[in-house]
Amino acid sequence: RAKALPSDVEPISVTIDARGQRSIGEEVLSDAAFAARLQALREARGAEARVVIRADAGLPYGQVAALLADVTGSGFTKVALVNQPKAAA
Repeated sequence: RAKALPSDVEPISVTIDARGQRSIGEEVLSDAAFAARLQALREARGAEARVVIRADAGLPYGQVAALLADVTGSGFTKVALVNQPKAAA
C-alpha cells in the first residue's frame, strides 16, 4: 500500500475563540486537557503533521503567541496561522 502524501492528510485544526477557549477540531478543552491532547496527537501522527491555528481577530497578541508556543512546544514542526478576513459590514 502506498504511503499517503502529506497533502492528503487532514491537518490538525487548533482554534482559540474570543473568550480564549482552546479547541482541537470541534472539541473545546481546558488548558491541561489541551496540552495532553496535543501530546497524544503528536505521538499518533508525528512531529511532521500539519497544524493549522485559527485565532479570533480580537484576541491580544500574547494569547495567540502563547497558543503557538504550546503547539510548537509539544513537538509539531509544521504550524501555520490562518488569517480569516472580517465579514463585510
